[in-house]
Amino acid sequence: MFLAPGVSIANDPHPICTKCMQGPTIRRGARIGVNATLLPLITIGENALVGAGSVVTKDVPDGMVVAGSPARILGPVGKVECPFGIVIPYDERGLDVRRRPEWTTVAPLPRPVTLPPKTPR
Repeated sequence: MFLAPGVSIANDPHPICTKCMQGPTIRRGARIGVNATLLPLITIGENALVGAGSVVTKDVPDGMVVAGSPARILGPVGKVECPFGIVIPYDERGLDVRRRPEWTTVAPLPRPVTLPPKTPR
């Protein structure tokens, strides 16, 4: 599991009642982006990816990417591509595979880093 800086996790569905406090459940391999907000009683599935600034109000299925406010499913994590075209960062199961052997042979990116132009889909 990875929590980026600024993630907010709520643990009470209604602040007056202290008996039903329960935060979200975050499963193994999930990644939560910067400043995301997770509301109580939800589940972030295994290997799911929550985009920066998202407000997650419902459960996130295993291996899915969600983003927005409220967070909506954008697709499977396995479809996420490296914006620099160096390597596919996730395998078909959504597992992070960036620690692959080619990372020792790929030249570092020039600084400052600029994204390549977008190609129409």
